[in-house]
Amino acid sequence: MKNFTPKYKDNGFSCYLITLAFYFTGINLDLWSGGILIENCGPVILRLNIFALILCFGILYKGYKKPSTEDTKYSGDFFSDYFWGTELYPRVLCDLDIKVWTNCRMGMTMWPLIILSCWFYQLEQFGSVSNNLKVNVILQMIYITKFFWWEGGYYKTIDIMMDCAGFYLCWGCLVWVPSVYTINSTYLAFNPDIETSDSVLLAYLIIGIICIYINYDIDNQRGWVRSKIIEEGSC
Repeated sequence: MKNFTPKYKDNGFSCYLITLAFYFTGINLDLWSGGILIENCGPVILRLNIFALILCFGILYKGYKKPSTEDTKYSGDFFSDYFWGTELYPRVLCDLDIKVWTNCRMGMTMWPLIILSCWFYQLEQFGSVSNNLKVNVILQMIYITKFFWWEGGYYKTIDIMMDCAGFYLCWGCLVWVPSVYTINSTYLAFNPDIETSDSVLLAYLIIGIICIYINYDIDNQRGWVRSKIIEEGSC
């Protein structure tokens, strides 16, 4: 594989805020209910699954016929290439980066929309939101907001730098993230009668925030070390 250095637009946080603003505006204007995604979670996940499977075939075909860069690898086995991918930096249309689009603009953006939909669904169906779901959604929203605020650092992680665009990465972000990562919120949304003491929930909240900060600090330190290595290597 060659040494191609892609350029990214660090606009993830802005896209994230615009998406949330659009979602809340639609609710306030009665264009859709707040729980629309959880109410239609089956059809949504089914369509995402079909789209992701087709997309992965398209990415594989492109990797064989017209790769975007020389950063490609082929195993010689169709199923391995489909699963792991062949292109490290596939781009289509107006220089749209497939990995950034599937990971950040779809998977990581669907995640907060679905858990917020769980919040609104419980509010609309039962008249209030349980404390369990509140803590669950708040912690996830903090983590997701941190991700988009730090998205420039994510571009330097293994997902982007080493993993090719294939079923493992693209299907995982388009289907696995919005369906599996949100399953705890979905369960709590449909089961508002689960009881947990306020002291335990407060402990969960505090410990969760601390863990999110530790995760951010570790990722930030890794990025700092990599940048230093690159600087020293270029001297």
